[in-house]
Amino acid sequence: MEKGVARILKSNKLISNIKKMQTKKNTSLPLSKTADFREGKQPCSISIDWLQLDFRGIFQKSALFTTNKLDISTRNFKSIYEVFKEEWRLATIVNEPLSEIIPPEVNLIKMDNRELYWKDPVKRLNDIGTAHNLLYYCPSRLDICIDFNLFANGLHPNNLIKGFIYNKYRKKGHNNYTIIGKQKNEQVFDYIRFSKKTSQVATYLYNKSKEMRDVKCKTYIIKTWEFAGLDLSKDVWRLEFSIHSPKFNIIDKNTGDITAFNIFKLDDKKYLRAILDICIFKYFSFFYNTNTEVKNCTKSLKLFEYEVTDFDITFRNEIGDTGRGDILFLKKLRDLNNELRSARRAEAEYIKPVIKYFKRTRDL
Repeated sequence: MEKGVARILKSNKLISNIKKMQTKKNTSLPLSKTADFREGKQPCSISIDWLQLDFRGIFQKSALFTTNKLDISTRNFKSIYEVFKEEWRLATIVNEPLSEIIPPEVNLIKMDNRELYWKDPVKRLNDIGTAHNLLYYCPSRLDICIDFNLFANGLHPNNLIKGFIYNKYRKKGHNNYTIIGKQKNEQVFDYIRFSKKTSQVATYLYNKSKEMRDVKCKTYIIKTWEFAGLDLSKDVWRLEFSIHSPKFNIIDKNTGDITAFNIFKLDDKKYLRAILDICIFKYFSFFYNTNTEVKNCTKSLKLFEYEVTDFDITFRNEIGDTGRGDILFLKKLRDLNNELRSARRAEAEYIKPVIKYFKRTRDL
């Protein structure tokens, strides 16, 4: 992937003289390098909007951060901690899983949304885990997004949704979708989601300005829009890819080279842009409807100014690793364990090592 990115990506220059955001103590910090740059004729802002990592080990308090244990639990975890640096909350940690299917040493650390728009969010989240005596294991969830006013071809996002609904445009692949809009003098659409909620990747196109007007205005996001040169007198739209359990390989379709996705490289704006481009090409490609099979539609809509089109993403469960059968088998083991526990404790103890071994060898 490194060679491929170097081969086909052009360097994107940061806006010079980036303004400073002020904290409560009036200390200036640089914005994330991944969230504020211009590109070609289409001003856009690219960022990470959700980052949760899986760490393993025994949680310990840190001398570098203040932790506050909440008096609540989640459906899957007994303990929830807030992580603070001075008065700023940086992240939350959940641990002590309530289900046997989750390894007992799991700690999921999620960075607060505001912190994702500062410099090097992945490194800083890893530092939080390390400071609490935990070792990084794998990514748990990753959302990456691009904010813009119009598509590169001048098409308004609302008109893309209309064109898709009225069958003027066709989207690559077989798609389930959900739409939110309203009827005024004409149909106005503010949101479309492709894929099921259980899918590995969910794709969202929505009016981010409207969401912040209706729900909560996040000034740190508006700052990144200003720095990126977006027109704030018009609505800003967001295309977002929500990747659950992002353990995938990146395949160069020209050479056949396969490289594992490295989440720590996302602090590099070029790597982040490359991953985003691959997602756009795979999950958000549209064609003009010519009443033929999609594979025969040759006239595509150029929605973004991207160059990474000869790479693909393949998730582990698509190449023969952990699959549905493994999960079902593990569920059977767990159910058997519960049955034996209600019968004879001694026999139940024999099943526990089997469950532990199966989870370890299958990377569950």
